[in-house]
Amino acid sequence: MLLVLLVSTFQLGPFAPPPLPPVTLKEREVVETATTPRFDIFVHPSSEDRYISLSLQREGIWEDDVHRRMQQLLGRYRDGALLDVGANIGFHSLAAAAAGHDVIAVEPVDQNCLLFNKSIIANSLNNIRLHKLIAGNESDARKCMHVSDINKGHSFVRPQHLHHDMEQKPHGVSFVDQIGHVVSRILSRSSSEAPASVLEDYHHQRHSLNDCEFHQSTTLDQVLRQDQDISQRLLVAKFDVEGYELQSLAGMRSTLLSPSAPCYLLVELFPRLLEQQRTRTVRERWC
Repeated sequence: MLLVLLVSTFQLGPFAPPPLPPVTLKEREVVETATTPRFDIFVHPSSEDRYISLSLQREGIWEDDVHRRMQQLLGRYRDGALLDVGANIGFHSLAAAAAGHDVIAVEPVDQNCLLFNKSIIANSLNNIRLHKLIAGNESDARKCMHVSDINKGHSFVRPQHLHHDMEQKPHGVSFVDQIGHVVSRILSRSSSEAPASVLEDYHHQRHSLNDCEFHQSTTLDQVLRQDQDISQRLLVAKFDVEGYELQSLAGMRSTLLSPSAPCYLLVELFPRLLEQQRTRTVRERWC
């Protein structure tokens, strides 16, 4: 089976979160999407998720180019299934399921899974199987994960070599840094351009030193063996795992080398986090 790799690169530049929604924007817990077919999706408050949920609140869609490409690929085969790794609150999974495709979704973050499950129930979808775990290159492991307080799409696995830092500084960043963060948040609410350097420095330290949530990790090969009725029909596999791409792919090695390998991989790359993860050893073991 032909394996085509479609890579979406994420070029990291200065961290510049979009401005918070104007006061006149009415916050909604549930948004009706602007997709075809339409569906309802539960979202985070925009102050806690300034990308995915805010985009859905304002436009009814997230990553329109990725959504259109995925629907185009899935539309070629009615029985084609989607593997959504790093599903977040489930926009791409729900869109595929609403169009009639079976979906295997993987997402570890509690808050995201809660909203995702509520959306599944609200839309009466029985063709999504959600696995709450981290897709890695080893089974039955517990990994430390960080969740941003302003960007729920920026949840990532803490690199093992940084754990020592957290043990040395269990209380996270300094009081001065925390005050700087509060000031930056206030300024960002009153300005169209947030003070990028302050936010970036704060979140870099915060993610490096504190806010560790432990989640179960297993391989995608193991997950797909549990759902063989769907995994035998995989057409598209989408990865959005914030620097954990090679670990996730390494844990899918058997599937990728089998006749049931998906025809298309859509992989979002995050160069800085890839470097932090020290993926060289993973690449050497896999290749």
